[in-house]
Amino acid sequence: MRRLACTLIGCLMASGGEAIAQVVVTATRITTPIKIDGRLDDAVYREVAPLTGFIQQEPEEGQPVTERTEAWVLFDADNIYIACRCVHHRCY
Repeated sequence: MRRLACTLIGCLMASGGEAIAQVVVTATRITTPIKIDGRLDDAVYREVAPLTGFIQQEPEEGQPVTERTEAWVLFDADNIYIACRCVHHRCY
């Protein structure tokens, strides 16, 4: 696997519409297609470091997330894959 020279660039916006940070995400090229089954158990999810460091919008805008959140941006010759794992530990 190798990194794509091109990156995805976005702007993190506050709820009032003002830009609060620029976000750059580098997609990782993969050579084996991912099985789309809702499970993140393909080898690539162990081999490629996930995106982390997300922040909340609610209830405390701008604060770090309270639950583990991971995301991956991957691509192959035909597809772009965006996957995330959002862990929720609270029991109601």
